Amino acid sequence: MVTVNELIEIGSKFIKKTRDLGADELEIYLESRRNLSLRVINKYTTIREGIDAGVGIRALVGKSIGFVSESTLNEESILEAIKVAIKIAKNKPEDPGLSHLPEPSKEYTAKGIFDKNLIEYHSDAFANMVRDSIAHAYDSCQLIKKVDFGFNRSIIKYAIVNSNGIQIGDKATVLSAYTDINVKKDDEEVTGVAFEVSRSIHERKILNLGVQAVRNAVSMFGGKKLKEAITADAVIENQCVPDFLWPIQYNVNAQNVQNHRSKFIGKINEKVASEILTLVDDGTLLEGIRTVKSDGEGIATRRKTIIEKGVLRSFIYDSYTAHKENKESTGNAQRGSFERPPRISFVNAVIEHGKGTLDDLVRETEKGVLIRGYMMGAHLTDPLKGTFAMTNINAQYIEHGEVKYPLKSITVSGNFFDLLHKIYSCLLYTSPSPRD
Repeated sequence: MVTVNELIEIGSKFIKKTRDLGADELEIYLESRRNLSLRVINKYTTIREGIDAGVGIRALVGKSIGFVSESTLNEESILEAIKVAIKIAKNKPEDPGLSHLPEPSKEYTAKGIFDKNLIEYHSDAFANMVRDSIAHAYDSCQLIKKVDFGFNRSIIKYAIVNSNGIQIGDKATVLSAYTDINVKKDDEEVTGVAFEVSRSIHERKILNLGVQAVRNAVSMFGGKKLKEAITADAVIENQCVPDFLWPIQYNVNAQNVQNHRSKFIGKINEKVASEILTLVDDGTLLEGIRTVKSDGEGIATRRKTIIEKGVLRSFIYDSYTAHKENKESTGNAQRGSFERPPRISFVNAVIEHGKGTLDDLVRETEKGVLIRGYMMGAHLTDPLKGTFAMTNINAQYIEHGEVKYPLKSITVSGNFFDLLHKIYSCLLYTSPSPRD
């Protein structure tokens, strides 16, 4: 697998020729990603392994920009892709808001986890780990009807070079695993899920996923239907938090603010949520899933407070939106892959100053619903109006500080902006998979 320095060297060869090629400025994002995906559905196992590599190129000509991606690190192909990006820029209308590509940050202090142990594991070792987890699940319950277990490991190396002096790269390891288990008793079939997302390998956590999913499923036997719609407190398990709070990211996105598509326009240093809520975007978090030295433009990632005790403190910027306001980028230009240009997103969203456990929140609730497991319909939330209606199939009814019984599938509806002001308590929480 190519090294970070080799990626920088490849990109630098072309940056030196920026003017000769016909561009005013040039940026090359290079990435090599070694992926292993494994899926087990009952007795059937699928394993896929390979390397995805390529470049994303942005070329500036005057006040126009062209973007092209190429699924190879072959230098001849990269050169041709650069020429195409320049041609696109020359034929695009000018963008009055376009200033220039970013310049290097003064220092790069963020450091994420690169787990060498993840590299040493072969596909057979991961497959055996998954099968053992499934075997533990069957040992714990004789009612299992179906098992769906997915496992993914990525070893990522990237580099960004541009004609303004940026030469930065880093490497990362990411592991994700989930299991979805159906159990059946008599005529009732219920579902339980469990998942793990990490920068390093923890065998015990993977081995326990099957049993966790079984426990979650079995707890849903005897589910009751709500006789009528109720207004009650919601205790939201961590994995469901992004389904409810993703509109925050939308509304603090500087591009949406500048394009008048945000509810938070003009509300910096004003109260937008309960004083219980402090939300930080921490690009320096060691175990953060997205923590690397830089964002997708080569700007150093850093820690920034978005909401402090309910008060809006900051929007998040890439270089384009920052230049429009004569500000510095906040290091929030994220890339899903080399195939797409960067776009504004949180790095690692963290709810701070939380305390206690989920059980503590339940004990504080006189009447409410515990929201956990599967959520469906979060993508349909209107981030401007705030209206949402999501389906949850693993909810449980709370009364007098205790979980009384599971509920059949329920619809949770309300308004996101009202919800922000009605947060009464929270746990410390870090989003394992920030939403774009």
